[in-house]
Amino acid sequence: MNIKRLNNYLNLHVAQLILSIVLFSSLFSGCSLEQDENFMGSIHVQLVNSDKSEQVPFDNIVVNITNTTDNSSRSAITDASGSINFNTLPVGAYEISLFKLRPETMQTITGNLKISLQPQQDMVLDLPLQVVSQTNDFVIKEVYHNGPADGTETWFKDQFIEIFNNSNETLYADGLYIASAFESDRESSSQPLSQQFNLEENIYVELLERIPGNGTDYPISPGKSFIVALNAFNFKADNPRPEKAIDNSSADFERYTVKWLEERSLDASMFFDFDNPDVTNTIPLFMEPRRQFWLMNAYGPGMIIFRHDNLDLDNHIIYKYGKAGSTLVHEANLLKIPTSNVIDGVEILANSQIQEWKKLPSSVDDSYICLNPDGQKPYTSQSIRRKVNTEASELFGRLILMDSNSSNHDMEVIPLPDPRGYDNFEF
Repeated sequence: MNIKRLNNYLNLHVAQLILSIVLFSSLFSGCSLEQDENFMGSIHVQLVNSDKSEQVPFDNIVVNITNTTDNSSRSAITDASGSINFNTLPVGAYEISLFKLRPETMQTITGNLKISLQPQQDMVLDLPLQVVSQTNDFVIKEVYHNGPADGTETWFKDQFIEIFNNSNETLYADGLYIASAFESDRESSSQPLSQQFNLEENIYVELLERIPGNGTDYPISPGKSFIVALNAFNFKADNPRPEKAIDNSSADFERYTVKWLEERSLDASMFFDFDNPDVTNTIPLFMEPRRQFWLMNAYGPGMIIFRHDNLDLDNHIIYKYGKAGSTLVHEANLLKIPTSNVIDGVEILANSQIQEWKKLPSSVDDSYICLNPDGQKPYTSQSIRRKVNTEASELFGRLILMDSNSSNHDMEVIPLPDPRGYDNFEF
């Protein structure tokens, strides 16, 4: 065979080989595409006004859809009719949400739905809108519950909550209640509390305290805040990693419960709970008996603040819970707080896949926030802080924080605590 014929032969076989590869790849891709489409669906969303007394514009609203398993998300903008489509979505559990500010009226428009999309499903649903007016009251500015990244030098001893005056007038901290909602252990319970009780009527708490005072002892100016610390001490001192620790010695109030627990023949923890005599103590009112000090849930507390003229401290229940099929039954002594009395609340979850374990009703917090959506780890120094409402602040000429009753929009995760961080804020 001469060279020319050999080249022709080789070229022919190479061309045939390439064609075979292309055909095989096309066939394989076609099968993959067809297979992928079998596990896809679409969602058509229509905004609806749930409050007929409010005129709500439907156009130009950003709607977000988030896969609650892998936290992937998409967003799109509504047309004039409030309609939007999300096509070729992988099957799974989703959260659909929206948020829009109306700074001129001090209102926010919110909406939230949780759905499950099935293979090849073409879902059509209504997304009810809520118009939330800015609270002219205290709001929870920061919740620091997770502990510092200082090698367990401090543990959780430095927890604090900061409460901010979001109004345009002086408010008094005197008599304000602070409570931590109960969350049953997912490892030992088959059902969350919310599936057994109506949280829109009562919130079930395991810790309750009150700010002392006679009504005008503790004035808080507009745009200022006060701090309640577990221990009002400087945890930077003698700490091998002071850059990860905080100084709580300037806290306005301190939680000290050792004496209160001992008076009731209950166990106390002097390792976690110690008294700074220079800082005013809050008034402990209720603790679930298994608690040994006022510890916010380190993996995700549900915190509320409220006022009540005649709170019934005997209005509690013995809540029994356990795993299905197990003979082991757990009990928790919980206090019932009327939801209608709540001024503000922040829902913090350990991760984004346990939304059904929310501790607060939607009327208090329509969503939630996580330190880490994939799962919280202790001792990270991270904190949960409320964002500044820049548009409203600039419009009204004073510092105003976000307050839409939706922690997903109002709050943010910060790498280190920021006590009194807004005291000298400029906008």
